[in-house]
Amino acid sequence: MDGAAGRLNVGPGFRWEARPYTRSKMRGRAILAAEVVFALAVAWSMRSAVWGALAFGLLGASTLSFFVRTGYEILAEGLAVERLVWPWERFASAERQGFRMWLSRHAADSLAARLTSQRIELPEAGGDEVEEYVRARIAARG
Repeated sequence: MDGAAGRLNVGPGFRWEARPYTRSKMRGRAILAAEVVFALAVAWSMRSAVWGALAFGLLGASTLSFFVRTGYEILAEGLAVERLVWPWERFASAERQGFRMWLSRHAADSLAARLTSQRIELPEAGGDEVEEYVRARIAARG
């Protein structure tokens, strides 16, 4: 398949779902094992199952986006993650790492960008096209 024929038409209305766990099940199992070990250590050190359950719940909540499906949609006014819409005007830079893209209000090479960026998961098919579209929309706002 040549490059032009295989390109997706990415624009307003383009939707995809991300399931990071399905891309790396071993990493997911390692994360769950680490959460269980940490929760057991907390429960043992505090001598309370309640504190262990609380530790497991907090860690589980912080890694939930890795295990559950997240829906994305490109809209004319911004990028929708599930039902939350981030306007294009909110972003000044975008950095890609594999199947992830980090969008920030700050310049890409700044510490503020690394600390405050929003992460999105790119689709397996069409990730390059989504990246190009997002970068074009961010560049157009300037």
